[in-house]
Amino acid sequence: MVDPWLGGARSHPEPYRHGRPGRIDPGAGPMSSDLTAAMRLLDLAKRRGFSFQRVAAGPDGPLWGVRESLEYRDTVYLAGFGDSCSATRAHRASLIVPGGLAVIARVSGDALSVLHTVISDWST
Repeated sequence: MVDPWLGGARSHPEPYRHGRPGRIDPGAGPMSSDLTAAMRLLDLAKRRGFSFQRVAAGPDGPLWGVRESLEYRDTVYLAGFGDSCSATRAHRASLIVPGGLAVIARVSGDALSVLHTVISDWST
């Protein structure tokens, strides 16, 4: 089964499937508008240079995303729809900086607000 959060052949996710491939869970119902919006923002983030990976097992495990440009290193952590998501933007440096890169922007909150901020406010 293709993980709709991490991409695949479809541009829009298919309904939640449980058990055998091709079997739709009748209790799952239609996807919420928040989930649909978050998946579209995630697709847009990927088109704008982010690469994402699951950092815990399972289809609902948190996602870690990174985008690097000549000037910035952007990171995104998405752990669901609660206020447990965050993102940072740091200046890149050609020197090794004690304590890590200087963070110039930080956002935390729900998945929609974090993804929207990263896509709309943090250009490369």
